[in-house]
Amino acid sequence: TQGLEVLSATRVHGSNSGNGNSLYMLESSGLYGRSNLRIVDISSGQVLQQVNVDGQYFAEGCTYFPYQNKYKVVQLTWKSGTGLVYDLDYDFQNGNTNIPALSLVGTFPIQTTNGEGWGIVYHPQLDQFIVSDGSSNLHFWKLRSSSDSDNDGDLEFDLVRTLPVTRRLSLESSWTSVWRLNELEWDPHSNTILANVWQQNHIVRIRLDDGKVTHQYDLSSLSRPSGADVLNGIAAVWDSRTTSSVDQFWVTGKLWSQMYRIQLVDN
Repeated sequence: TQGLEVLSATRVHGSNSGNGNSLYMLESSGLYGRSNLRIVDISSGQVLQQVNVDGQYFAEGCTYFPYQNKYKVVQLTWKSGTGLVYDLDYDFQNGNTNIPALSLVGTFPIQTTNGEGWGIVYHPQLDQFIVSDGSSNLHFWKLRSSSDSDNDGDLEFDLVRTLPVTRRLSLESSWTSVWRLNELEWDPHSNTILANVWQQNHIVRIRLDDGKVTHQYDLSSLSRPSGADVLNGIAAVWDSRTTSSVDQFWVTGKLWSQMYRIQLVDN
């Protein structure tokens, strides 16, 4: 088991004023009748925009991606078999000149082992989406080519690969399936996937070629308020000046009052 170094903490949904160099985060929040997608100013924790999701859906993970010279966001839902599509209005080259804005524009069908949607991340090098559903599989989606029509709200994905994830507890033990894979993030420095395991206090690092877990990071030392739920949230830290990753991550959990900026330590 590997460790972490806590670099800073930010209160979630605070009311402090941001600054001219604000960084933004997309945050998907669940529960039936309370689900939404938010844009959060990381420097202050302030919610800048919130788009409420129809009460029939329990929102899960989300990710953004380039699409026809602009950006979109896809948001999974838990058991409905339907994902949501948003336009994301933001100038990534000159990010300080405008605040991001979301608008719901369409839906798409979810294709996973059990039909559920849990976590999703866009992999820019593969130009594919990696999706979890609470099983021991990662699902790789490829966006179908768009038509020439102006109606680009409803998207369709092809399931191009299903990758079983396994780990072993010691060099002498056999490889076993890792169930309840949840929130996902791509680590560009190692080209691996980091994943929460539902109801566990650790993050696992997964190789993309064979699905084997190479590291497990213990996050049980992170402080959480009374009544807070499970660890569930990973986001890579990006340098707004260079648009490159700085090998650090934001982590949080369900009903946590803080996000932590951490560096994962390989002992």
